[in-house]
Amino acid sequence: MAVIVERTEYWALPGKEADVLTHRKQASAVRESIGLIPGTIRMHREGTGPTVSWQATFADEAAHAADQRARNQSEAFGAVRDHMNTLISRFERIVEMEED
Repeated sequence: MAVIVERTEYWALPGKEADVLTHRKQASAVRESIGLIPGTIRMHREGTGPTVSWQATFADEAAHAADQRARNQSEAFGAVRDHMNTLISRFERIVEMEED
């Protein structure tokens, strides 16, 4: 069975770097409030790449799909997502499988 890793990457608008980090932390708090794992948040330090990234690991595709459904059905998470879109110039979601 393959482990699923989801990573989201956020490129902040100029001057919004701290806001993006703060808001990603809020998104993780909302995730916890609806029974989901908070995931791991990383802030860009050097080189090129996103300002902030978030990552979570799921036991299998079913667990990842359940997480997606919970997010999509949550008004609170939808509001967080909508506000994040006002702070960023670019967003990417990467979903990978870890194989033994």
